[in-house]
Amino acid sequence: MDKSHRDLLNMNLVALTTDLDPCDVVVPLIEMGVLTMEERNKILKIPQTRNEKVVELISILQSKGPTAFEAFMGALQNTNSHLYDLLSRKQQNSVRVNIQADANPAERRSPVEHDIFRMISLRNVCLAAEAIGNILAELGRFGRRILDITEGSVVLDVECPSVEALDDLWELCQSGKLARMFQEAIVTDSFLQRHKVKSVSLCVAIHSTEYSTYRRVLLSKYMSEFKIFSTKLCLTEYRSNEIG
Repeated sequence: MDKSHRDLLNMNLVALTTDLDPCDVVVPLIEMGVLTMEERNKILKIPQTRNEKVVELISILQSKGPTAFEAFMGALQNTNSHLYDLLSRKQQNSVRVNIQADANPAERRSPVEHDIFRMISLRNVCLAAEAIGNILAELGRFGRRILDITEGSVVLDVECPSVEALDDLWELCQSGKLARMFQEAIVTDSFLQRHKVKSVSLCVAIHSTEYSTYRRVLLSKYMSEFKIFSTKLCLTEYRSNEIG
């Protein structure tokens, strides 16, 4: 396995040990010729926690040839899509805010979510433009930027320049405030009538794995910048003392 792929797995080891069940991927990896039955038994028969099984799995994969990483990604794509997405993004520079609609009747969910996507994307021409504009302004606090808006459900890709910005966004989602803002802006009587539904309940969330991983990236970036600043400060003081 390439060093870059080994480093990527190490960087996301907390997310992998938290969310991955080795049973989900060992069989596909055996079928692809990456793992042997002996290695499978070694992983699954570890008497300790699931976390330690994952650590052993990753350790074995990192010792394999150049196709091991792609095989692992293929297994993840079919069983743990959010981990697949996380590793695919390599250096995480944003977090995804997912907006899901629970419609009644349920079969109307897809057109409802498509309309929500349209309303957010084309906020300058829709009836709820001002209300949605206020929500996006809230999302833009602390220097945050929406990099992209995609469907399936509706996903806002939000860049946060600092830990403070990310934590504030996390709290907006966890407290339900962001969901209430979208609910009030979008789910009006005319919206329900247009889609012929009795009710629509919006859920707005950030996956905890993405949040924790992005937070570590931002903290690491902050520490690197702090070390550079400290070095420059020390050099400035040293030169001042030399001149003095």
